[in-house]
Amino acid sequence: FQNNSLSCHLASALQLFASSDRFVDTYARELITSYAHNEDVPVVLETFCMLLQTMKTPIPVDNDQRIDKYNRMHDLFHRLNHELPTNLRINKANDPGELITFIIDGLKDYLPITGNLFYYKLIQTLECKVCSKRMSIPAGQQSHSEIRIRPNYDNVAEDFDVQAFLTEFNDLTSDVEGRFCEDCKCNTAHINSETIVRPPAVILIKFKTQ
Repeated sequence: FQNNSLSCHLASALQLFASSDRFVDTYARELITSYAHNEDVPVVLETFCMLLQTMKTPIPVDNDQRIDKYNRMHDLFHRLNHELPTNLRINKANDPGELITFIIDGLKDYLPITGNLFYYKLIQTLECKVCSKRMSIPAGQQSHSEIRIRPNYDNVAEDFDVQAFLTEFNDLTSDVEGRFCEDCKCNTAHINSETIVRPPAVILIKFKTQ
């Protein structure tokens, strides 16, 4: 996409979604089945689907066909921007991560199977720093979030490993102050850790150059 001032953030978010075949295929199937007997398909969902599928088509060898593809992409891009809620349009300088969160939340309302591709379950564990008592808090509801990591990979395409990413997340801890401990009978400092017990079906990985 050509950068039109603030459009780079929306373009980045769209390319993240288009990079997942599982997401694009699930989205297209659910859109058809959900509105099979109803012609009143939300324009923004239909436009988003057409844009994703256009982005996924192979780049033509013929130069005129290549130009036609990119012209159609840009036409759908601006049409989608027009249909998006005001807080997601390119006249707002949103971070790609915020845009992705808004889009996933919206998809879950209209296309729950597609939206749930990004949801995972985790268990939170708190350990008292005084008596070492551990308390596990199971996550009752599926959740999704943006997880920030700093991988030290020379070649991301070859070296990145999803299982290593999940292990790195599970090894992260943080300090929590003023949490009540049943054994100590007072507020003490705790070590907080979170463990992913069911990974999401699709993980979007955003790499940002410094």
